[in-house]
Amino acid sequence: MQVCEGTYRERVAPRYSGKPDCPIVYQAAPGEQVVIKASDLWQPHWRSVPDERDIVYAAFDPALFRVHDPQAEDWPDFPASYNPFAIAMLAAPCANGAAIDPYGETHGESSTTQASLVVGELFSRGEPLLQVADWTDLRRHPGSWLAAADGMGLYLHPPVDRQALGEQVFELTTRSRCFAPYRRGLGHIHVRGFVMEHGATNFPSGFYHAKGAPQAGVLSTRSGHHWLIEHNTIRFGTSLGLDIGSEGTNDADGLEQDAPPRGATGHHIIRFNTISDHGGGGIAGINSPYTRILHNRIERNNRLGFTSPETGGIKLHFFLRGHIEGNLIRDNRCYGLWLDNMWHEARVTRNTIITNQGAGLFIELGNGPLMVDHNVIAQTSPGVREPGDGVYSHDASGVTFAHNLVMDNAHFGLWAHAATDREPGIYQDGKRVGKEPGCASRWTIANNLFFANHAGELCLPPEHPRSTGNRCDANLFAGSFDRWTHETFAQPFDRPLFAVTTNKRRIDEAHLARQIVDALKQANLPGADNLSPDRVRRVPFLTLEEWQCVTGFDQHSRWPTLLRLNFAPGTTRLTFFMDDAAQQVPTLRFETLDGDYFGQPLPERPLPGPFQQIKPAPPLCGLACPADAPPNQFGRLDPADQNCIVLWPLSATTVDRDATVIPPTTSAS
Repeated sequence: MQVCEGTYRERVAPRYSGKPDCPIVYQAAPGEQVVIKASDLWQPHWRSVPDERDIVYAAFDPALFRVHDPQAEDWPDFPASYNPFAIAMLAAPCANGAAIDPYGETHGESSTTQASLVVGELFSRGEPLLQVADWTDLRRHPGSWLAAADGMGLYLHPPVDRQALGEQVFELTTRSRCFAPYRRGLGHIHVRGFVMEHGATNFPSGFYHAKGAPQAGVLSTRSGHHWLIEHNTIRFGTSLGLDIGSEGTNDADGLEQDAPPRGATGHHIIRFNTISDHGGGGIAGINSPYTRILHNRIERNNRLGFTSPETGGIKLHFFLRGHIEGNLIRDNRCYGLWLDNMWHEARVTRNTIITNQGAGLFIELGNGPLMVDHNVIAQTSPGVREPGDGVYSHDASGVTFAHNLVMDNAHFGLWAHAATDREPGIYQDGKRVGKEPGCASRWTIANNLFFANHAGELCLPPEHPRSTGNRCDANLFAGSFDRWTHETFAQPFDRPLFAVTTNKRRIDEAHLARQIVDALKQANLPGADNLSPDRVRRVPFLTLEEWQCVTGFDQHSRWPTLLRLNFAPGTTRLTFFMDDAAQQVPTLRFETLDGDYFGQPLPERPLPGPFQQIKPAPPLCGLACPADAPPNQFGRLDPADQNCIVLWPLSATTVDRDATVIPPTTSAS
């Protein structure tokens, strides 16, 4: 089906599956903009509210929410209406009894004493207005609104002069989704080239149990399989942008269809889409094996500031043998990419994961193997509860982390430990054969660049029953300044720092401190004689040399001379000068890796980091460490020696060979 240009205010609901050699194709006509909206135009009669100078009220016409769909006859319990302003959010982006901060600085989870928000939204001139939970916030914030208690109207603190309010046309969410079948489990459907906006679904709180809300996005595969979703713009949903798994336990449309069996969902290709500005997460899916997520822009999601779990630019469970490549995951007010509970034989490669909150990459609960290679993870800021690690992991084992650049994150570059007593599954040949307590074991961290992470570069547990068989080597580390100014920008970077974690205090802190002191004294490191366990516990950071002595890690890793590191997230332009340390490190070879960040073949002895074209700056070569440099040694550098790398979009030669546009083989209505 080719759709001509226009705005369509409806839910597109495929009725049938396609076939492997004859998919059902929904496609915008070439060169034409086709917009599907789950909202309707709304120009109500506003009336004043007694004793409220700045507040007006308008009632809803019940006809706005009536469901008119020819598929209703297929379902005896098909709902007659869908009013998102009468549906309370199961989690809420405002603190318990506290005011909502429109700039996102105050968040909390919902509670029994908190006035709830609703899943409906109001848009003015293409932008969502701020929903508030009580009259205090409504009075404080022009451009905010409050749902009436009966769900049949709303109160508005107008963003414009009240005299002009009657002439303004708003958009009001009246449907849950833009594109989603009613029947669960359809397959072999292609969706290409649309703009989809304004779906109103609930936050997927507890989607895995009987009382939870399913994963439901603006575009939904509805527990489907073998979908191709490409070149779409999906934006401004209340909760999720795109769901690609089995939804969870419950039918998202309330039609009481059983969830499909495990293994019957997934096998999707999601590529070249822009998924942005959703109230919750961007992409979510439980049970989406063999799915490929390629070359998408995932931006500015969790705009409502949910602090409950399940918020990520991409958040996936049971992502078995999946592949995530070439995506720009940027500016999400949540984790950038969150792999949770099983990611056996998955791969994360060549992604740019920048300026997200809490953690750039969160790896949780699994036994692997998982390959994370040739990514750039940078400028993660703290979240509401999380300090802002580039990579954070707990209860995850079997991870290979190789050839990545982890840079300028607010906390550690990478932090991994065992934190809970949950028991992830153990897989062999794609089949689950048992389970064991979650560990932080069998990590290989090699051939990476860890630069300027503000708390430290690595924090890993020592050898312990819950953290065994880890290895870490052939990395380059450079520390950060406490503050970057115009003057310090031209100076070499500080020495890198490291820390040893206690697996959530499963390792006795005093015993660990004594072990550290004994190892440093045995190595006769300068100043070791003056160390005590109490001092180590007060100042737990280690230098690279101390880290090598205490853990045995990074015996061939180095601290390079690094200068003028600069990254512009808007253009993804990275620049820096560095000495020849990258050429000197004896890196490890991973036979399964098929090229660097830009698809260039890896030599027999590859450079550390995601790029194989790093050039050393000749004036810096031969320096033992930055401390040896005389004053102004680096004041004049040849611009030709500067590394200048634009990360995204990747060139056409880099794009995955399966990511070319597939022309429609058939079309159906």
